[in-house]
Amino acid sequence: MSYCFQAFQGYMASHRFFYLLKASKHGPFGGYIISCVLEKMIYFYPFAMNATTTNTLQFAHSLFGNAEAGGLHYVYQGNFSMELTNSILGIAESNLENHHEAAGVKKKVYFIMVESLQNITRHQNDDLAAPGFFIIRRTGNDYYVTSCNTISNNEIELLESKLLEVNSLDQDSLKSHYKDILMHGGISDKGGAGLGLIEMARKSGNKLVYDFEEINDKVSYFFFQTKISSVRGTETGAGMHRDNLEEAKKLHADILKNNLSLVYQGEFTQEVVKCALTMTEGIGDKDPLLLKKRSFLIVVELLQNIFKHGQNPSGGKEGNPGVFLTGKTGDEYLFSASNVILKGDVAKLRTKLELVNSLSKPELDTLYTKVLLEEERPGDKGAGLGLIDLRLKSGHALIYDFRELQDDHAVFTLEVRISPNSTHHDPPKHS
Repeated sequence: MSYCFQAFQGYMASHRFFYLLKASKHGPFGGYIISCVLEKMIYFYPFAMNATTTNTLQFAHSLFGNAEAGGLHYVYQGNFSMELTNSILGIAESNLENHHEAAGVKKKVYFIMVESLQNITRHQNDDLAAPGFFIIRRTGNDYYVTSCNTISNNEIELLESKLLEVNSLDQDSLKSHYKDILMHGGISDKGGAGLGLIEMARKSGNKLVYDFEEINDKVSYFFFQTKISSVRGTETGAGMHRDNLEEAKKLHADILKNNLSLVYQGEFTQEVVKCALTMTEGIGDKDPLLLKKRSFLIVVELLQNIFKHGQNPSGGKEGNPGVFLTGKTGDEYLFSASNVILKGDVAKLRTKLELVNSLSKPELDTLYTKVLLEEERPGDKGAGLGLIDLRLKSGHALIYDFRELQDDHAVFTLEVRISPNSTHHDPPKHS
């Protein structure tokens, strides 16, 4: 059993489990993440934001604002381990089940994801390789799987010739070409001689879209995108979904600009929470164990709040919509989570956040004990223990923001930062 899941079980068995059960009895308190596809466009209105609004907060809110246009599921940028790729595939499988996709569509999406992830892992250990990049998004009836890895500039011409050849063939010709390469072509340590490209074109029924973006005189980014249509007869040529690739490239630039590594936007079920925890398992591997443990417990708190206490405006029962981000600048880790709450809860939640940020460590300990032991009033939307715990564990003031939606809901984003030099503390223990 991994360290993270052992820690997660221990955490849930401690006094914090008491809070999670207690808070869930009376409704949402915090919560944080977003829906793969929302049924209606979301609009934002200016809404009394916290004085400190970071680029990450703005980026998280932009994901909500573009939900219908982009249908983002998740993004990962960094080193792709076997455990990580399994978690990415696990989340995709859960989302496909939630959308009740046909078995054929699920197989196609899964196959193309595997091929794309394998392409990243084959090249991530090359000399001068930049971190890999992977996106899966759903727009209307279509899934878009986009990957990015570095490629030597002197290999671009050969790769592009293969892509052009694949895109020039119809389905029958692709099948024949595949058999021909299988019989006469060679297999290298980097994979088949274009077999993966042919299979992705065959299974998707769409043309392959790609682009090269020069990093320096030696290497370039290779962006590669495959579209899978969940409705038969809607397959298109390459030009029809090039705009989606351009959006993915812009997102890649935004991820790099904000020093982010993971962006997840989707309906947060218990299965998704488990997979997301595994995806953050490598955080702080080279840092002291105490920092790694605190970082993990912060992630647990944010994800559990999304799953247990967020609102779902569409009334769906599969999970709660939200956005979860992780990143690192220097030696400081960043965790940001967004979720939908009732508009009527904003003032009360803001008051709790302001109070928690204003207190010293001894005052936080006193408040934690008071809130833990006193009986919760009927109708109260949570005791505030989670916010106090996050403040104590991170050693930093909590950064937050509220954005009003067009109905009776608002988006609440909470950003937590932690570093080796943070003056962090654990909450007082109670028997």
